[in-house]
Amino acid sequence: AAVIALICFLSAATSQLYFGYVENYSPVIFFVLLFLFSSIRFLRTKEYFISVILSYVLLFFSHYSMICLFPSLLFLLFTMVRSKKNIEFILSMILGVIMLVILIKITYPQFSIFLERFLNSSNHFLPLAGLNDISFSYTLFSFHHIIDVLNHYLFVFPFLILLGILLFIRRWRLKQWPDQMMIFFFLTVLSTLIFGFLAKSDLGISRDWDLFSLFLVPSILVVIIGVVKMERLENSKHILIIIILTTFTHTGTWIYVNSDKEKSFEYFNSLPNDVLWSKKSNANAHDDLAVYFEKQQNYERSLFHYQQFIKSDPTNSRIWQNIAGTYFYVFKDSVNAQKAYEKCLEYGRENWAVFANLGEIYLKQNRYDSALVLLDRSLNLNPTNESVKNNKALIIAHMKRK
Repeated sequence: AAVIALICFLSAATSQLYFGYVENYSPVIFFVLLFLFSSIRFLRTKEYFISVILSYVLLFFSHYSMICLFPSLLFLLFTMVRSKKNIEFILSMILGVIMLVILIKITYPQFSIFLERFLNSSNHFLPLAGLNDISFSYTLFSFHHIIDVLNHYLFVFPFLILLGILLFIRRWRLKQWPDQMMIFFFLTVLSTLIFGFLAKSDLGISRDWDLFSLFLVPSILVVIIGVVKMERLENSKHILIIIILTTFTHTGTWIYVNSDKEKSFEYFNSLPNDVLWSKKSNANAHDDLAVYFEKQQNYERSLFHYQQFIKSDPTNSRIWQNIAGTYFYVFKDSVNAQKAYEKCLEYGRENWAVFANLGEIYLKQNRYDSALVLLDRSLNLNPTNESVKNNKALIIAHMKRK
């Protein structure tokens, strides 16, 4: 049963994190499992509390969002205090703090940088009402958010919602009142699900599914354990085998799509969504597509996606510079390049190439005063550029002839 349960867990979409084409969240899942199993062992034996503390420190440092499991840690701390093993408790806490300090020292040159990274929570959670920022596509309790979250649950582990409800009803009917283990599981599942529900995705949940799947790992594990612990063990094995076959088919198909370059690109190209994605999420997707086509030297498609980005975020000076550069260097279109470079200046872009190229355009239009100002600004940022120096010399020579 334990082997079947393990295979069942590996059949979930979280196993895709180990195939190398998404962000490297596999260490986080490892530390989540390490913390959960250390906690279960502690609750069973009331020993090895040090492993709970150290595994949580590693988990927290692997991804700061795992602060959401802090309520579970507090429950374990309370349990340890009640056991009156004061020396072990104090030593474990001291070692945990030492490990955290060492990790911070290794990773950050200054402690203030760590605090800034950790405490910078602006725009990380969905608003209750009002969408005054391009980072948000819906509010916390909106219909679209609920659909987005449920769709993510079904994608990561199709049986999660159904089995979770059935196991809860079954436990209620049997009047199996919560013991310490069940309280721990309840806190773990509840805190991660609530955090995942509150959190906002910068990329859109359908694209950022790998990050949000971290918050489902405890729920998947608890559901599988609940099925294994059913009284009729043979029935639980049959249920798990059905889950494995269904979920492996679901996940395997997804891995196949993402392992094929053309199919994965086609899928990615279909993701931008004005309803479920914020303007910022759509813009980021178009930025990635533009860069992809740029590397393929398909500059028409690249320019199209940069222009789509601007529709979502018209004040982004970096994208305006990319548009201007495509017109200037690739299409030799000085008219559209000028418009885009002027947008760069309007939105505060400080880049020597912007000043140099727009200055060159003005030079060709005989707008010498404006060109000279831009070329000087370019040289202030990049004083060794010979092309800019030559253009400036041409302007000075012309002005002297006058």
